[in-house]
Amino acid sequence: MKLEAWRKGAEGMVVTSPVFLIFSAAAALAVRFMPVRFRAAFLLAASLFAYGCWKPWAPLFLTGYAAASYLLAFLIRKRPKAGFVAALAFNVALFAVLGQAGAFRFSGAQAPAFAEIILPLGFSYYMFRCIGYHADVALGRLAPERDPLKLALFLCFYPILVMGPVTRAGDFLPQIEKPKHPGARDIRECSFLIGLSLVKKFVFADNIGRLIAPWFEESAVQSGGVWFVLLFCYLIQLYLDFSAYTDIALSVSRLLGFSVNPNFRAPFLSRSISEFWRRWHMGLSHWLSDYLFTPLQLKLRGMGVWASVIAAFVTLTVSGLWHRVSWNYVAWGLVTAFFISMDALFAKRRKKIAKAVPKWLFTVVTTTVTFVLSVWIITFIRAEDFGQSLYILGRVFDPGSTNLRGMLDFFGEGGELLWYTLAALPLVTLSHALELKPLEPLLRGASRIPYPVWAVLTVLLIYAFIFFGWFDSDIVGGFIYAKF
Repeated sequence: MKLEAWRKGAEGMVVTSPVFLIFSAAAALAVRFMPVRFRAAFLLAASLFAYGCWKPWAPLFLTGYAAASYLLAFLIRKRPKAGFVAALAFNVALFAVLGQAGAFRFSGAQAPAFAEIILPLGFSYYMFRCIGYHADVALGRLAPERDPLKLALFLCFYPILVMGPVTRAGDFLPQIEKPKHPGARDIRECSFLIGLSLVKKFVFADNIGRLIAPWFEESAVQSGGVWFVLLFCYLIQLYLDFSAYTDIALSVSRLLGFSVNPNFRAPFLSRSISEFWRRWHMGLSHWLSDYLFTPLQLKLRGMGVWASVIAAFVTLTVSGLWHRVSWNYVAWGLVTAFFISMDALFAKRRKKIAKAVPKWLFTVVTTTVTFVLSVWIITFIRAEDFGQSLYILGRVFDPGSTNLRGMLDFFGEGGELLWYTLAALPLVTLSHALELKPLEPLLRGASRIPYPVWAVLTVLLIYAFIFFGWFDSDIVGGFIYAKF
C-alpha cells in the first residue's frame, strides 16, 4: 500500500509517476522509428495529451495560447515596437489574472471556483518561453515561425512544460527538423539519471520535507542555531527536489531527440551570491539576465556601476513577483538584489583580496560565506508568512538565542531529519559532480565494477526506494517549484 500514491501520481501525469515514465518510453520508441515529417505533430499531440491528464480542458487553453502567440509574432514583424508591447501586455494581463487564481490556490485558504477552473499548471514557464520568442522576433534575431505546429511544440513540449527549464526558440526550433537519434549511450545515461532522480526526490527530498514542516508550522523554536539548521535542511531539500525534476525532464527530452540546457551547475560551490543565482535555476536566471538585466544595464550604462545595482533590483523584484505575489517573495528579491549589488560594488576589492591571499583560502572563505548567505536568504522562500520570516531572522541574528541545551534538545527531537539531511549530502556531492563533468566517464568507470557488486548496489537502491521513500507529498504537481 505504501507505493499506492506513487502509482497514482500526485496530480495528472507527474514526471516521477510510473504512467509518465512508461508514456515517455513509448513516445521515445515511436519517435525513434517515425519519419521526421511526422514527429512535430506526434510530439505536439503527445504533449497535449500529457497536459490533458491534469485537467481535460487544459489543452484547449494551451492551444489557444499557442495560436495567439503565433499571430502576435507576425504582428511584431510588421510593427516591432507596437507589436511587442501588445504581446507583452497580453502575457502580463494573463499572468496577473492567473497569478491571482494561483494566490488563492496556494495560500491554504478556501479557493473560489474560478481559481480551480481557470488556473493552468506551469503557465509562467511557457509564458517566459513565449515572451523570449517575441523579443527575439522584435529584435530581428529570429523570423516568425511559419509552421504553427512547430511553434506550438516549442511552447507545449511536455517534458519541460510545467517547470522548465526555460528554453529559447532559437535553440529548440532548429532541432525539430534535425532531431538527434538517441543511441545506447543516451539510453544508459538517461536511465541512470532518472533512477538517481527518483531516489533524490522520494527518499531524501520528500522525507526532509515531511520532517521539517512541523517545525515551521508550530514556530515554537527559540534558538537561532536551530533555525539555521532547519533552513540548511530546507535548502538541501529544495535543491534535491528541483534538480530531480530537472534531470528527469532533460533525460526524457534527450530520449525524444532534443537537447535542453541544464538548470543547475553545482550552485553550492559558488563564491558569490551573483554566481549562485547564475548556477541555480539557470534557465530562468539566464532568461532574466538576457531579456531584462542586461538591456536595462546597457540603457543605464552612463551611471557606471550603479547601472548594475539598479538593474539587479529591478530584475530580482520581477523574479520575486514571478515566484509569488507576496511580501515574502518581494523581500526575497530585494535581499538577493542587495547582495548581488554588493558583489558589483566591491568587485575590484574582491579581486585585490583574491590576489593577496592563497587561492585555496579565498575559495574556501568565499564559498562558505556564500552558502551561509544562501541559507539566510532562503528564509523568505520557506517561512509561512512575512512575520515568521522576520521572527526567524531575528532569532538567527541574535547570538544570545542559541545555547547548547537548545541545540542538544533539537538533535534529540529532530534526529530523523538530521540523519536524512546528512545522508543526502553524498548525493548532493554526486549531483554537483555530474553537473560539472560529463556522465560518460563515470559510467565507464562503473562498468568495471563486478556484476555481483552491481547486483548488491541495485538491490540496495530498490530497497531504499521502496522502504524509505515517502510517496504522500501534498505538493501540487509533486514538486515545490510547481507552485510558481
